[in-house]
Amino acid sequence: MTKVGFEIKKLLLQGVGKTDAFLDFNIGLNVVAGASDTGKSFAYECINYILGASDTPEIPNEARGYEWVLLEFFDKSASQSLTLKRSLKESQKNDIYFFYSDIEHLDNLDNTSYESLSCDSKAKNSLSSKLLSLCRCSYRNILRNCTKGETGAFTFRKFVYLMMMNETRIVQKNSPIFMGDTKRDKNSTLEVASFFTVLSGLDYEKYIKSEGVEIKKAQIKGAIEELTLIFSDLQKDIAEAEGTLGGYVPQHVSEIIKEIESSIKQQRILVEEFETDRKKSLAQLDLIMRDRGRIADNLSKFKLLKKNYQSDIERLGFIEQAHDYTGQLADVKCPICYSTMKSPEENKEIYFIAIDKEKAKLNVHLTDLQGTIDDFEKELVEIERR
Repeated sequence: MTKVGFEIKKLLLQGVGKTDAFLDFNIGLNVVAGASDTGKSFAYECINYILGASDTPEIPNEARGYEWVLLEFFDKSASQSLTLKRSLKESQKNDIYFFYSDIEHLDNLDNTSYESLSCDSKAKNSLSSKLLSLCRCSYRNILRNCTKGETGAFTFRKFVYLMMMNETRIVQKNSPIFMGDTKRDKNSTLEVASFFTVLSGLDYEKYIKSEGVEIKKAQIKGAIEELTLIFSDLQKDIAEAEGTLGGYVPQHVSEIIKEIESSIKQQRILVEEFETDRKKSLAQLDLIMRDRGRIADNLSKFKLLKKNYQSDIERLGFIEQAHDYTGQLADVKCPICYSTMKSPEENKEIYFIAIDKEKAKLNVHLTDLQGTIDDFEKELVEIERR
């Protein structure tokens, strides 16, 4: 069987005066693991970005100065190494360069063959169509909306979220084929349709079942009954109108019509005045709603910060308890390095003093933060009253 598709080999960051930063990948599943703030999420965002994401990665302080992100991969059908290159600058992010070479020999070739691709999947020379051709995928349509039967284009971005998972999707409660934590998300139909297309290799098609003769007869019969009811109601309205006009002469009716028209004009003026007041009220409401949105957003952030502070305090308590337990260990040697496992007594008091000071500082932050939260909640109550 002919091999198709490609395998990611290396991620590389380049910048003037900066040492190249790279991450090598093996064949098969790759898991990037490590401590917090070591660049795992940034590496994920860089791969996602060079595979066509519209937003540039959020660059951490350690990566300042890097200007280009490169991704080397191996085309299995052509047995050839290829490289994608994209600028991290906002003004140059729309162009993606496709080189027919690996990263190692990219700078050593004077006339390296390359193509300039667009991140817009609708463009003629799009990155999406290029990568789909490498995978020999001829998919075109997927279901976008069940109710309306709307379809959307299948792009390579539908593959990316299935072959790459960040830590948020790893721990989410829902199936990993969904981007959100619930399948009731507005994009769930599109995600299920993409997954079905990848598994089956079939485009979505809308099938319309032809109606039978009996169904058409029933529809016509229902329409006739509805028209009969409307005709009956109209006859009643005509009879009531004739009864109302029975005691009036045409001249008197004309005078009544003029009085009604005059009243309508007066009411129209009042309606216009009310409409003017309504527009002013809506403008004021819009300002209030914006203010409420801003306060609610800040309140949400401060509450999250409060949880972080509380979590830090709990973590310090755990560390303090753990240090106390380790201090009770017998004076034995570590089986690995043969050093004493028991902590020196002279450092113990300083250690606990440091933890107490950190707790006190966090509690002060919590007190100030709670005051701010209370103020925001009062403002929200006042806004709701307005």
